[in-house]
Amino acid sequence: MKTEELIAFLTALGWELDRYGHLQKDVTNRHRETKELITRRMRIKLQATSCRIEVKSNQKNFDGCYDWIRVGGEYYSKILKLDDGRIRVGTYFFGVMK
Repeated sequence: MKTEELIAFLTALGWELDRYGHLQKDVTNRHRETKELITRRMRIKLQATSCRIEVKSNQKNFDGCYDWIRVGGEYYSKILKLDDGRIRVGTYFFGVMK
């Protein structure tokens, strides 16, 4: 998959390009144990040959800023388009299951 294809696919799902050319979105998931809904800021950092999936930390570092924590990623050549319309980036699935 090419970078442009990934950007087009994810922007159709509501991801937005930031001023650095990375994709960001607030994603809501359910906690495994407590079952409460948690909203986190996620970023897909687009690099030359690969992309990284990152989550914004909820604790400030020594500079008073929030860090991005890498939770996954994949080379563009290994990103799979699935038959149901989703894509798989490493262990993460993006898209709506039909």
